[in-house]
Amino acid sequence: MKLSYIVPVYNVEKYLKECIDSILAQTFDDYEIILVDDASPDNCPRICDEYAERYPDIIKVIHQKNKGLAGARNSGLRQAEGDYIYFFDSDDFFINDGIAELYKKAVEYDADILQNSFVMLNERDGSQKIVRSVFETAMVYNHSEVQKKVCVSTTERSTIFVWRNIYKRSFLEKKNILFDENLRMIEDSPFDTLAFLKAEKFVSADKPIYAYRVRRDSLQRKKYIKDYDCIM
Repeated sequence: MKLSYIVPVYNVEKYLKECIDSILAQTFDDYEIILVDDASPDNCPRICDEYAERYPDIIKVIHQKNKGLAGARNSGLRQAEGDYIYFFDSDDFFINDGIAELYKKAVEYDADILQNSFVMLNERDGSQKIVRSVFETAMVYNHSEVQKKVCVSTTERSTIFVWRNIYKRSFLEKKNILFDENLRMIEDSPFDTLAFLKAEKFVSADKPIYAYRVRRDSLQRKKYIKDYDCIM
């Protein structure tokens, strides 16, 4: 199997079907979708099961007690079979086709990580903005080059969002890179920073197919935890 989508699911009944349908609509045809129901209190568990019944060869469902986003992603990662991993947020969606092209580039350069552009979609006013990678698309970065770039690019959100990257599964396993389940928010950043600093080959692409939905009620927009940076 070429690609595993890992989709943590919690309280996103309003968005979940659009998310899953957008993945199914891609022309890329060698993949699995792992839906991790993190004890969602709404109708998401039922929706997950319905999709798994309709697409038994593609969709797997994990129902688990609530572990948070980090724990849900780790659960999916442990069951993934794809050569590459795509951590996909359940309130986001593919706005265009193109994952086949991204996968092809990752394989062509044997990349541990491929980073892509994305579309930032503001739910409040419907505005859209393309956010591009600070890494050059025509360059293959080796280990030392990635390290230097990460050290000066954190303010550009290069290592904050895992869903803007695809990762070679064997690389994550070999380097023992998992999410810290003690973190209940902004768990992407430590995972990504570690992955980037351990990567031997890195490439980027400029094909904005992923729509990141900026929600007023999202976890990142709720009250900030006191001293969270120190805790993290």
